[in-house]
Amino acid sequence: EGACSRNDSPFGHDAAARARACSARRADLSCLVDSRQPSVPPGLKADSRSDKMQRSPIFLASKSPRRRELLSGLGYEVCVLADTTAHRGYFPGDEEVLANESPEAYVFRTAREKFEEGLELRARLYPQAEFDRCPIVAADTVVSLDGEILGKPKDAEEAVRFLECLSGRTHEVRTCVWAGTQSERRHAVSLSFVSFRTLSRAETMGYVA
Repeated sequence: EGACSRNDSPFGHDAAARARACSARRADLSCLVDSRQPSVPPGLKADSRSDKMQRSPIFLASKSPRRRELLSGLGYEVCVLADTTAHRGYFPGDEEVLANESPEAYVFRTAREKFEEGLELRARLYPQAEFDRCPIVAADTVVSLDGEILGKPKDAEEAVRFLECLSGRTHEVRTCVWAGTQSERRHAVSLSFVSFRTLSRAETMGYVA
């Protein structure tokens, strides 16, 4: 259903992207982690020595429960690096689109910014050298239609407009993933095409409500 911009990429389609494509309310697809600081996988403490670790963790620079589930489902120990006090949903200045920025350039930039923020946060919270070799994963997803980015709706009226635009149309969903460490990092962008059936006014209003 989708195409990847790099044939040799280790990343496949992002289930979070597919889920997000079915909703114009992007904020609903991220939730706060119930913790005052990044979670620490079982058996992993900040003062652990690398030679005592049975498994190196992956640090996830995202509050998305779906991305955490994806990594956990693959058998990784996941440590969430995210500001759990951040505002949920739309707020001015959050992931704003730059002038003349394409959907691919946008998602590339926002995912990279999350990766860089994850590096800074880990350096503050886990300064031990053994954590430097553990990879950080960051990702972002964007929905676009006819080149227009449909971000987090500002209010219910805009959410209705987004759904009406997507109704009966095929739109694009891009997810960019950055992964690596301070010294070595890679990225990949996946592109999926998602088709909506025609939505009735009642369905649209009922969903937003």
